[in-house]
Formats: sequence, structure tokens, C-alpha cells
Amino acid sequence: IGIERLESLAKDIIFTNTLNFVSNDTDNICSINDSILDRFCSDILSQIHYNVQYFIFESMIMERILLVTNYPNLNKLKIFKFNQDIALRYFTDETPFRNIFKQQIIDLTLIIDEKNDLTETIDYTTNHFSIFQPSTKMSTSLSLQDLPSTTFSSSTLIKLCINVLNIDDCLSLLNGRLEQLSILIVTIDNVKNHASIVCNSVSLYYSS
Repeated sequence: IGIERLESLAKDIIFTNTLNFVSNDTDNICSINDSILDRFCSDILSQIHYNVQYFIFESMIMERILLVTNYPNLNKLKIFKFNQDIALRYFTDETPFRNIFKQQIIDLTLIIDEKNDLTETIDYTTNHFSIFQPSTKMSTSLSLQDLPSTTFSSSTLIKLCINVLNIDDCLSLLNGRLEQLSILIVTIDNVKNHASIVCNSVSLYYSS
């Protein structure tokens, strides 16, 4: 597709509600071509920022895209190659994107292992809590115990998909920091002998 045609399509609201900046190359997730990304950042995003509701991108280009302009209607993010450093850098009160994460985003998917895309295999229902034992192919999961208590706090987030290390990390997401959370899809690396703890804790947190 030519650059002129790309720019024409990019300005059409039908094509700009969702912007996907990743591509599949032999089953691997990678960012789109640099020249296309450059064109979006320099010319296109500032013209269509009101249309954008959903971004899909790798964590390494997140800052570049989100700093281009304001996205007042952005409410959904899917971030590939997420890790603990990214959480510390962008998901605390000090982040330049704190208003986006705390007041706009209602649907957040964090993919640590690009080969394990939970959002394409799981059916969601309101107030649904699911735990999935990871396969041996999954990469290191996120440990929330080592992160500040303000990490992942939000007054708007309704749905969160994330991989965590253990039950304590999972329960820390349910401590009130996510006020509106009604859908949590979490993969826990270590769930040994904790099934009863999970059930009791989930009942406790949602009983109020």
C-alpha cells in the first residue's frame, strides 16, 4: 500500500477506531515497519487523535506513540512484551501517561509472552475471575509485590488481562487500587495448594 493511500485510509474514522502497530512474522510479534511508524507519528496521529479508541503496540514504542498528542477517546490498550521495568516506568503516579491509565483506560491487556495471547482464547463475562496455569513456553511473569502500591491504580479500568508470579501478586490487584474492575483474567505461574485461598479471597473482595 502506498504512503498516500495509507494516509487517506488513516484519516477515515472507520479505520482509525483501532490502530494496530504490531505484525505477525513467522508466529513472532514485531513492531510495524519504522518508516510507517515514523509517518504515523510525524503526520497522521495528530490529525486522527479524536478517532482513536484502541491501541495495540509493543511496549518499546508505547511512549513514542502516546506522547505525539492527546487521545481523548482512547479507552483500550493492548501492550506486547510487557515487563516489570515497563510497569515501574509507566504505571505509577509519576508517569507522563498517568491520566490515560488512571482516568481513560477501561480495558487493558498486558502480554508478557507474545506467543500466549489470552484475549483471543478466553470468553469474558462481567465479574468473571479466571485463573490459567501457564504452559512451559511462557516467559517470566510480573511480580507486583516489588512494585509501589500505586502501580496499576485506576478509577476507570473495568477489564485487566495480565500474567503474575503468584497468588499474592494476584490478590494485590484486588486490594482496592482498581476501583471499577469487574473482569480480571490472570495467569499465575505458581498456584500450588492455593485454590481455597483464591476462592475465599475473591469472595471477600467482591462481597462488598
